[in-house]
Amino acid sequence: MIDYIKKNLKLLFIVLAGFVFLMITIFPSGSHYCYQDQCGVFIWGANGHDGIWHLSLISTAFKQFPFIIPVYKNGLLVGYNYLMDFSLYLLTFLGFSPQFLFFKLIPIVWFMGFCYFLILLGRKIVNNSNFIFWLLFFSFFGSSFTFLLPLYHNGSIWGGSSLVSMQSGQALTNIQFALSLVILLIIFYILKTKKLNYRWICIIGSLLLINLGLKFYGGFVSAATIYIFLFIEHINSRDRFKLNQIIKTFTEYIILSVFVVLAIVIFYDPFHSFKTGSTFTFSPLAVIHPMIEEPALFYWLKMANARYFLYTKGFSLRLLLIELFSTGIFLFFSLGLRIFAFIEIGILFFKKKISKFDLTILLAALSAFLFCILFVQKGDWWNVIQFYYYTLFILNFYTALFVYRILKKTKSNLTKIFIIGGIILLTLPCNLDILKTFSHFPAQVYIPDPELQALAFLKKQPEGVVLTQRQNKSLTKAGMMNPIAYAEDSAYVSAFTFKQTYMNDYAVLYITGIDYKKRLERIKALDCSVIDEVTYVYQLKSVPDDFFSNCVFPEQKKLKKIFENNEVIIYKR
Repeated sequence: MIDYIKKNLKLLFIVLAGFVFLMITIFPSGSHYCYQDQCGVFIWGANGHDGIWHLSLISTAFKQFPFIIPVYKNGLLVGYNYLMDFSLYLLTFLGFSPQFLFFKLIPIVWFMGFCYFLILLGRKIVNNSNFIFWLLFFSFFGSSFTFLLPLYHNGSIWGGSSLVSMQSGQALTNIQFALSLVILLIIFYILKTKKLNYRWICIIGSLLLINLGLKFYGGFVSAATIYIFLFIEHINSRDRFKLNQIIKTFTEYIILSVFVVLAIVIFYDPFHSFKTGSTFTFSPLAVIHPMIEEPALFYWLKMANARYFLYTKGFSLRLLLIELFSTGIFLFFSLGLRIFAFIEIGILFFKKKISKFDLTILLAALSAFLFCILFVQKGDWWNVIQFYYYTLFILNFYTALFVYRILKKTKSNLTKIFIIGGIILLTLPCNLDILKTFSHFPAQVYIPDPELQALAFLKKQPEGVVLTQRQNKSLTKAGMMNPIAYAEDSAYVSAFTFKQTYMNDYAVLYITGIDYKKRLERIKALDCSVIDEVTYVYQLKSVPDDFFSNCVFPEQKKLKKIFENNEVIIYKR
């Protein structure tokens, strides 16, 4: 693979460019920096919440069995794809810190694996370096047309990359998703190149289990891909009506289903999850509707009102046209240049060159898109958009094919330059927005040195539950770097002390279905008996909190001060 890249310098260029671009989104986070008089661990973008959450899992969740949720006393880690975090936890026994593993090592290892299997599979589709170049380009830099929305509303492209759906350059802001793409590529490669037997079915089943453990959405797409492939293979078989062939296909389905059931039981604990209701609820086009309702998006208020009115009257042609228009707008802005993938797919069908492999992954992409637009998810309804990420990834292949064939047929060098320039111009705005978010110095949030000192002290103390203050967004200064305690509520205390907290990170608690409201009401009602349920109290001097003001100081006869600096006081009960 290295020799192949060396022989094609354009591939070396795109790989290096992709490496730098993708690493910017994660590599700087988790490291110690200073800006003016502010020193500490800086964290950029979504890593300020999601990255910290994974650090808390790695450091805290797996120290006992059953595994615990780091941010809720007596809470168990159920209904969550924790395979990556558990694997990184095991690596900490080799002496690596969670921050190094998550922000540094895994992204580099992922990039090497992603490039290797992407090129390996790409060469089985079209063994031409020009096609591989465009496949790498769209896999690294594929972006949407959502930059047009803030450009229209505000006269600026900034903020466009975060609208509607995550794009190629943001893959490492969701490392579980990124890792699941590697497993999906391996599955694609096996389906493309191997004649399946029971041995390969077992290997694919193991990969399916891994992907379900990494990312449920990736596991769904992997399962859809495999089941669809086996179904098409059976239908195309001359012996499809013979008993032996029927038994063989049925056995293959059974083997794969065993791996699926095993993964669901291990990672998602359905017996507990179902007690809080179904994970997915049928709600057609709920993801699509914001396109014409949200002021930051396409926003057509009259059409949105007309749709609501027509819903009260029942189905009509006008309602259908409104829904189709909204879906078309959603696809146009979120797909970007991937729109041309549909032309390539249409050509393949028209010329009857669509292969069993093509049909399989396209149907898998379609199933992911349909699940995204037909259902909402318990906890955070918008999370179903993550199914769509895999649709975009699969369409990268056909976008690359389209561009490769167009350039191959184009004789004029001037026309080629115009086409390539247009592609770069249309993918540039969202990618510049990503760079602006993650390369801007200083970071959006940081953990100040005084807190790092306090967290390190608490980490060395005996096991126990930590009570911390709730977030206080009123302290956040727009456009400034803020201490993490001022920003979105997160699991940072658990992540850096390796201890379970009493109740933090409400977004995670909400998504995982933990009923934290009664506990929250006790704190809001200034029920000081909460202190009797914890071992440590972690108090920030700069963060006002009614509960701490009313309960910590009066209750000092129960508390012993074990640490204090200019920012933090730690008590032990």
